[in-house]
Amino acid sequence: MMTYKNIKFIKKNNEDIFDLEINEGVPFLVFKDLKKYVNLGFSTKFGGVSEGNFDSMNLGLKRGDDIERVKKNFEIFLSSLKMKKENLYISNQTHSTNIKIVRQKDKKNFLYMPENPIDGLITSEKDIILATFYADCVPLIFVDKNKTCIGLSHAGWRGTVGKIASKTIEKMIKFFKVNPKNLLVGIGPSICMKCYEIGADLVEKINKNFPKSQYKNILFFFDNKWHLDLWELNKLILLESGILEENIITTNICTFENSEYLFSHRKSPTKHGNMGAFLSLK
Repeated sequence: MMTYKNIKFIKKNNEDIFDLEINEGVPFLVFKDLKKYVNLGFSTKFGGVSEGNFDSMNLGLKRGDDIERVKKNFEIFLSSLKMKKENLYISNQTHSTNIKIVRQKDKKNFLYMPENPIDGLITSEKDIILATFYADCVPLIFVDKNKTCIGLSHAGWRGTVGKIASKTIEKMIKFFKVNPKNLLVGIGPSICMKCYEIGADLVEKINKNFPKSQYKNILFFFDNKWHLDLWELNKLILLESGILEENIITTNICTFENSEYLFSHRKSPTKHGNMGAFLSLK
């Protein structure tokens, strides 16, 4: 039986980007360069109570898992991060580019899900925990080094093509006067270019929206398939939005290649769970 004690990630390079931390028997990933500014954690498959294809730390409320087990998983994971469940605010992800500024008045009951589609969350308040969910899509983690605000955005191909990264930054600038040069952005564990095959219709959208003169090294053709590099495309969008290259931290962990430890939509032949990214100001 696979347990967190056996975790040994396949990495795209040898960069020391993440700490694998374990608390109360629950493992989670933390960006090394972000942890001094914020409280954060990215879950793995391990440490929860879900069963079957959702084994075990499923944090997806809309995946078909037993809802009481999912609630318990949230409680366990938040406890492992030393976060209070009453401070949690979660997204209602539909692959939109809608972004919400989260304030005290928005918090309701535990695991309250907003009615409107929301794929990005921003807050400036210390006692709010933001959470978004993944199983191959790209987590984008925004941290102002001056600790004025934070953001989390969910970027699948639709969100990426819709430039949710730049829209999140624009909203942080508008509402909190953030200087993009002071923003650190983590591109979290997600599917890599090698594993992300796409069809001709998406290739057409990419070529239409992202001129090759500006957006190089995002589309590749090999093994008779087109492949899209979501990591690189999001990085280019961040650079275009004024983020300094040295302030962008790109994952070296692919969810598809590490499906023993992380949920992967493309690797799972049937129903599967979701990981969660949790973030709060210190």
